[in-house]
Amino acid sequence: MSNIAKTLVSVMCLAALSATASADTTPNAATSKPDQSPAVTTGSIDVEPSFEKRIEECMAAWDRKTHMTKAQWKRSCRTTLQSLAD
Repeated sequence: MSNIAKTLVSVMCLAALSATASADTTPNAATSKPDQSPAVTTGSIDVEPSFEKRIEECMAAWDRKTHMTKAQWKRSCRTTLQSLAD
């Protein structure tokens, strides 16, 4: 795989991961009861996502219009995430 393709996959995986991490996690004031405090979270936002969860998120970014098959994309996701872990 060319360096451009590897860079593209890296950027797309990181974008997918950062989009997930930057999602608004504050409780919705409209759904909170006025006489109760907002719901307590389990703290899972502080838990590092598993490798398989990251693969799943990377695969969610795949599109039929991409230059790779789904199998190639998954292999690229796995390779990129393993290199980032090292």
